[in-house]
Amino acid sequence: MIWGADMPWAGRACTYKQCLDTIRHHTEFMTEEDRRLVLGGNVARIYRV
Repeated sequence: MIWGADMPWAGRACTYKQCLDTIRHHTEFMTEEDRRLVLGGNVARIYRV
């Protein structure tokens, strides 16, 4: 998982599952496409997977 610089606490304060749940269940302001991009779509584009 790759987090942006605005989430430096994620690796220390939350488990991997808790981080995923935060994005999946507490981001009503995001579209499903935004969530898909945050949860792997952007990094896939960067590395051309």
